[in-house]
Amino acid sequence: MRNRSSKLTMSSSISTTFNPTKSKRRKKRWNFLLLFLCFLVLLVSFNSIPISTVSEGYNDVSPHCQNFDHGDITPVPNLTSVFNCNSPSGKCSWFHPAKFFDESCGMGMKYSDALTYMETQRMNGTLWMNGPPIVLPWASFNPRIRPNGNPPGRTIPLPTHNLSMVHVHKTGGTSLVTAFGSLQSKTRGRRRTSYMPPKKRFNPKPRSANSEKRTKRMKLLAGRSPKQQRFEPDSTRRNETGTFLEGAVKYRKTWGEKDHTVFAVVRDPAERFISAIGQATGAYGSSNNGIGRMLVDECVKSTGRETLRCFVNLMMNNGTWIEVHFTPMAYEISFATMYKDIPVAVFPFDQVPTLMYELNQSPASKKKDGKKKGYRKSTVLTNLTMDQYDTETLHDLCKVYAVDVLFLSRIGHSTTCDPFNID
Repeated sequence: MRNRSSKLTMSSSISTTFNPTKSKRRKKRWNFLLLFLCFLVLLVSFNSIPISTVSEGYNDVSPHCQNFDHGDITPVPNLTSVFNCNSPSGKCSWFHPAKFFDESCGMGMKYSDALTYMETQRMNGTLWMNGPPIVLPWASFNPRIRPNGNPPGRTIPLPTHNLSMVHVHKTGGTSLVTAFGSLQSKTRGRRRTSYMPPKKRFNPKPRSANSEKRTKRMKLLAGRSPKQQRFEPDSTRRNETGTFLEGAVKYRKTWGEKDHTVFAVVRDPAERFISAIGQATGAYGSSNNGIGRMLVDECVKSTGRETLRCFVNLMMNNGTWIEVHFTPMAYEISFATMYKDIPVAVFPFDQVPTLMYELNQSPASKKKDGKKKGYRKSTVLTNLTMDQYDTETLHDLCKVYAVDVLFLSRIGHSTTCDPFNID
């Protein structure tokens, strides 16, 4: 009886303190409070992220970078031109290379050491030896220049504006530089040079040469030799180009005498790499680069897939400095503009015909065509295509050109590298 009475007492106690209806109400209130607290935490977190992080995917949220100026990309209102980037008529995106590579807050800051390396090699004369000059053609346009007159070329008067161009290699640049040249007799304009690589004669070894010796010579061409040759940069020409670049502006309605908009063309890294291989191995314009024969001996195999794998390995082991056509596009733009804080109008490769039209040339005109028979040094090189990349080779190539993947993403361009989420 005693134990039973005890149990009854406990049961009675429970029945008097436990109310299912009240418990449910209390539980609902707690759930509501928890949800409200979670909402507050999320709201505070979101407001603590700078606007540039939300809109541009910028990862640095350190206090000193929250108000960092990544560059003005707004278009000029009520101005119709393909050069008025980010406008309804614009075919380009604004890029600010100096801000992108800013060592403290730039989106590409982890790649900024490459600019220091380039400049060191330029100063001691080992950068892109035997390569083509780094040029910036420019021209001043006005309606008095006679239009091309032959459709699909231009038949209407040209606008009044001043244009210059960074020649990013393997993006249709030779055709565009030539188009600028054809305008020089008709208007103000000339070709500026920011760097003239030194010339040095090489005597390539025959095909039976030791592979290790070839590799050492490639490292020499990549600027990795401990012996640096004496070299005096052309300071006068470079200083003149630097002064010229000070006049670079975003596209506008009215133009001062020294104002000009700089533009460049970019391309998918994997497509551009195929074109670079065909060029660097001794195609027209690069037959005297001092490395073409060595590249052929080292990496041109019996199939396109093997050839691409070998060239990607070459970049991974020796860097992209061995020949100018392999240089990442973001580096080329920064180098050619002499690291100055200026805007550059960046066009995708498929807009080259549009640019040829704007330069008063036939849109279909093309100075170089890697698919033409005999242009490249072998049938394997002529027939290289994107389909010949295997997944591993493409992934490794994307890592080599990670700076370009980031740069193109920054200006809103997709690439074949995007699925790999290259960091």
